[in-house]
Amino acid sequence: MNLERFLRTEILIGRENLEKLQTKRVIIFGLGGVGSYAIEALGRCAIGEIHIVDFDCISKSNINRQLLALESTLGKSKVEIMKLRLEDINPTIKVITYESFFSNDTLEDFSLEDFDYVLDAIDSLNPKVTLLEHTLKKKCPLISSMGAGGRLDPTAIRIGNLIDVINDKLASSVRKRLRRRGLEPNIEVIYSIEKAIPSIPPEDVPDENNSIFRGRKRSLNGSISYIPSIFGLMMAGTVINHFLNKYQKGI
Repeated sequence: MNLERFLRTEILIGRENLEKLQTKRVIIFGLGGVGSYAIEALGRCAIGEIHIVDFDCISKSNINRQLLALESTLGKSKVEIMKLRLEDINPTIKVITYESFFSNDTLEDFSLEDFDYVLDAIDSLNPKVTLLEHTLKKKCPLISSMGAGGRLDPTAIRIGNLIDVINDKLASSVRKRLRRRGLEPNIEVIYSIEKAIPSIPPEDVPDENNSIFRGRKRSLNGSISYIPSIFGLMMAGTVINHFLNKYQKGI
C-alpha cells in the first residue's frame, strides 16, 4: 500500500497502529445516511478489508442525506457505488459486496464471528433485531445505530448502552424484542437524546414520494443532511478507537 495517502493518519496514530488497521476486517449492514458515512470513514482510515451489505438502489429521496446519492448515481446499486468509492480512496483495499436483504433467510450467508467488527446501520426493525440477536449470541464486536430520523440537534448525539437510550422508539422496540428472545441488550449504540419530530403516517405520504419497502408502504421520517452523517462518523470513530485501544467501552 502507498502509505503517502495515509501519512496524516500515521502522524496521528503511528506506523504500528496504521499497519494494525490494515489487517482489520469489518462488515456493515445498511448503506443509507448513517452507513455510507461510517464505512467511507473506515476506508479512509486504511481498514484492509470491508464487506458491505445492502439490497437497495439509489433514489432521489436519498439525495438530502446519503453520501452516495448524486444525480449521476440515481438508480445504481448502493453496494457497487460504495465499492467503487472505497477502491478509489485506496486501490489496495479488499471490498466484498452483498446486494442482499438481511433477514432470517440470509443470516447463514454471513459468518459474523470472522470479522473484527460488525456495524449495524439497518433502519428496519425485524432485520435489525435479527442481526443484533445473532451478534449477541456469537459475542461479536458490534456498534449499532439507533434512530437518526426526525432530529435536528447535533449536540444531542451520544455513544452509550442500548439499555440507557431515551426518546427513541426504535431503541425501545429493539430492547423489548431482544428481551423476549432471552437476551439482555448490552449493545454499544449511537443515539440521540433529542425527541424526534413525528413521521408522516403511511396514509398521508404523497403518492409521488411514497416509501415502498418490499411491497409495503411505510411511514416517512423527516431527515436532514448532517444528523445521519454524524451518527455514521461516530460509529466509525468508535470502531477505530476500539482497534487502537484508546478508550474503555461503556457496556
